Amino acid sequence: MLATCKKVDFQEIWIEGHGESALCVITNATSVFLMYLRHEGDSGFRSNNVFGNESKEQEFRLSNGQVDLYPESWLIDKRNMESALMAYFDSGTMDTSIDWVKED
Repeated sequence: MLATCKKVDFQEIWIEGHGESALCVITNATSVFLMYLRHEGDSGFRSNNVFGNESKEQEFRLSNGQVDLYPESWLIDKRNMESALMAYFDSGTMDTSIDWVKED
């Protein structure tokens, strides 16, 4: 799965399996947007990049074909995606090496 994630530019992946939690991974060629939900209905947490530009956006394509724009301050480098996936696969938790922001 990780090899495919690294090769495909646009993808939306939902991973579940630790109680009610879920990890959403949305990628483009260079960046990743992450969302962690603790349970159904949770507003969740999103990835945060303290060095990212809030006014500069990147394009992402969801699995239904919808195109979304996310500010670079919400994105992590695609090279760091593996640690987020492994943290969730191993324990169902958010990767502590990534900065997360609670959504309201």
